[in-house]
Amino acid sequence: MNSIVKKNNQVISASYNLSIHEQQCLLYCLTQIHTNAQELPDLFRIEAKLYAELFGISVDKSYQTLKAVADTLFERYVVIDDLKTRWISSIRYKEGEGTVEIRIASDMKPYLIQLKKEFTTYDIRHTAGFTSKYAIRIYEWVIQWQNANEKQVEVFIPTLRDRLMLGDKYTRINDLQKKVIQPAITDINSHSNLKLSYKMVKKGRKFISVVFSFSVKDRSNRDITEKELLEKAKPGESRQEAMSRIKKLQKSLL
Repeated sequence: MNSIVKKNNQVISASYNLSIHEQQCLLYCLTQIHTNAQELPDLFRIEAKLYAELFGISVDKSYQTLKAVADTLFERYVVIDDLKTRWISSIRYKEGEGTVEIRIASDMKPYLIQLKKEFTTYDIRHTAGFTSKYAIRIYEWVIQWQNANEKQVEVFIPTLRDRLMLGDKYTRINDLQKKVIQPAITDINSHSNLKLSYKMVKKGRKFISVVFSFSVKDRSNRDITEKELLEKAKPGESRQEAMSRIKKLQKSLL
C-alpha cells in the first residue's frame, strides 16, 4: 500500500480549515494518484481496514472516523490564491462495506496531477499519531524545506492566521501558542520524523512572526511508549508481537 503523498506547494500554502481526519482522508486520496497520471481517478476509495493500517488505529475507530468524515467533508473549501473551491464534488459512505467513495472537485485537478516543480513529498505515516488539526499544516510548511541547508522556516503571524482560517479565534499571542502552535509541536515531535522547535519574533512591542527550526530524527532506536503500544496493538497480539511489528514499522519510515 502506497503511503507517499506528492502535494503542490500552492495547496500547502493555501487557506483552509479541516479536521485532522478530514486532512488524513484527503491525503489518503493523494496516495492513489500515480506520479505520471494524465487524469484524476474518477473515484477514490478509502477502505476502513486499510485506513486503520495506514494510520495505526483500530478498525473500529477507522469505521467511526470515515463515517464522520463523510458527514462533513463535502462542505469544506480551500482558497488557493484567487480560487475558492470545494475539495470534493461528492462523497458516499457505504455502510455495509465500511468504505468511503470520494470524487475530487474538478478545480483541484491542476494542483494534483502532472506535478513537475514546486511540490513536496512525504510519507503520511509520519502524521499517523497527530491529534491537533494544526499539526499536519505546520508539518507540511516545514517539510517543504527538508532539503534546504538552513532548517528554519519563518511564518508571519497574519499569514499563519490566514492559512489556518482562525478568524477571530486566538487573537492573543498566548492563546495562539497554547491552542495552535504548542499542541502541533508536541504532535510533530512525538510522532513524526522531525524534531521541531519555535520562537516568537518581536518587533517593538508586537510579535510579528514565528520561526520554526527543525531537524530530521534518527528513529531507528526510538523507544515505544505505553500509549503508542496500546493504540497500535492489534486484537489478539501479544505485547512482544506488537512491539516487534511497531519497531519494523519505525525502520520502514527511516
